[in-house]
Amino acid sequence: MKHLFTTKMVILYVIIAFAGIAFVFIGNMGSEKVMEAAGEISSVDTKANYFTLKTEKHGVIKCDVNPDTEITLGIAAKKTLSDVKVGDMAVSIYTVKEGKHICKNLEVKRPAT
Repeated sequence: MKHLFTTKMVILYVIIAFAGIAFVFIGNMGSEKVMEAAGEISSVDTKANYFTLKTEKHGVIKCDVNPDTEITLGIAAKKTLSDVKVGDMAVSIYTVKEGKHICKNLEVKRPAT
């Protein structure tokens, strides 16, 4: 009887393990990889809605901005791309979709003058 109980418990653990793996796999299907880069803003194009960020780790990254992008400057309220200036230090949270970097969040830190 004890052997039957142990066998059932092992089977239950195996089922739970496979269910967990399947859940993680299915949950990641179609999801976008979120990345982060920090550096200096090297260009801003408000007409084409993008900026470039010069980083040490990734080189120069061109990030597209859309209406869902949250841009902050210090502790101030939400800003727009026109508030971002060349030379600003920034951290960009972005996803890569179809070869484009789509900025989700841009935190700008202006150098002290």
